[in-house]
Amino acid sequence: MRTVSGTLRPTPLPWLPVLSHIAPSHLRRKEATAKLLAKICRIDSLPLHADIENHPPARLPSRHPIWLDVPQEELSALGEWCDEWPGPGADVINQSLVDDPTALPPGFNLPRHLWANLNRFRTGQGQCAANLARWRKIPDPSL
Repeated sequence: MRTVSGTLRPTPLPWLPVLSHIAPSHLRRKEATAKLLAKICRIDSLPLHADIENHPPARLPSRHPIWLDVPQEELSALGEWCDEWPGPGADVINQSLVDDPTALPPGFNLPRHLWANLNRFRTGQGQCAANLARWRKIPDPSL
């Protein structure tokens, strides 16, 4: 996601899915699991159908089998993404710039070098004098 968005390594993690316009991986996995379980439950001829419907008892508390965490019928990664942005307890710099993380950020159609610079400044990681001094690339930010 850093490559897609053109951001630098210290960019806060909650910003990466928003700037690259890709839903967070845990939500994409959850949505794919919901689709797979719905398909298995819908088609009786699949070999997994009997295993999901008549699953064995849970043996180890540390394991989370797929049948114990049955997701909602119509699960949408984008809908859940809007609900959890910027995340519980997340202290995201400039989070007020984005109300809907699923919408394309302004400037998404700019040329790559402009898009990368815009994203760096949105996230507070631009190559300005203050950051260059913090990264010890220059001795004094006032120069």
